[in-house]
Amino acid sequence: KTITRSKEEQDDIAHRDRCQDAEGKNVNDMEDLNHAIEKADKTITRSKDRAGTLRIDIDMLKDKIHETEVEMQELLDLRSDDVAEFRKAVKNDTSAIALLEQAIAALTRFYAKNDIALGLIS
Repeated sequence: KTITRSKEEQDDIAHRDRCQDAEGKNVNDMEDLNHAIEKADKTITRSKDRAGTLRIDIDMLKDKIHETEVEMQELLDLRSDDVAEFRKAVKNDTSAIALLEQAIAALTRFYAKNDIALGLIS
């Protein structure tokens, strides 16, 4: 016996098949989306961890920069002190040279006035 289906029945079966296919696609799409969400969550977590590590590194570098700036200032202060001492020493040496020149002139006049020969004593 041949079963013939009516056009309406055939349409209903075709509609059911389309719905089942669409439902299967939706399930697959949801699985894909859930996987993508999990992957994105892991990426976000790794990025947050990396950001925390970078913040710590930045803070350490800021501390090192500050220490270096302090050391540079201390060295600049030492250099400034050394320059001031050098200038004072140059001034003192210049004054000493002038005094020696005056002493030599006075001794030369004294030796000349008293007819004493200048020279090395043997």
